[in-house]
Amino acid sequence: MLAANVKPGSKIKYNFNSHLCAEALCIGKIDLNSIYILLGWQSNPPTFAWNKYGSFPEADPFLEKHGCIAGYYILHDDEVEVLEELRPMKASASCGIACCLCHNYNNWAEPNRPNGKFICWSCRQGWIPSGY
Repeated sequence: MLAANVKPGSKIKYNFNSHLCAEALCIGKIDLNSIYILLGWQSNPPTFAWNKYGSFPEADPFLEKHGCIAGYYILHDDEVEVLEELRPMKASASCGIACCLCHNYNNWAEPNRPNGKFICWSCRQGWIPSGY
């Protein structure tokens, strides 16, 4: 897949030459007109990657946002292998719901029972009465 088509936040594998490949986090373009895609590493960066707060200060906020300690640019038309695609969060009209057992309100919760009710994580750790 072309690097430009990878969803930012996805984990990829990139072959830097015939003997060297590395897994990285695809951060994406830092400028819409750029032909470069920024890759990042949260730990154990390869030797060719540059450290955050080093060579490319314009990339530092993007590396910081994704918790990366090092980065590297590749061309947008380079071939990469997607190892783990970022899945977008599903849109929801829910503004939250209260647990039907303890009645605590959870801002981003949605029904998680077949009957349309919601049971929070804390209550799910114990006994759930039949019918809930």
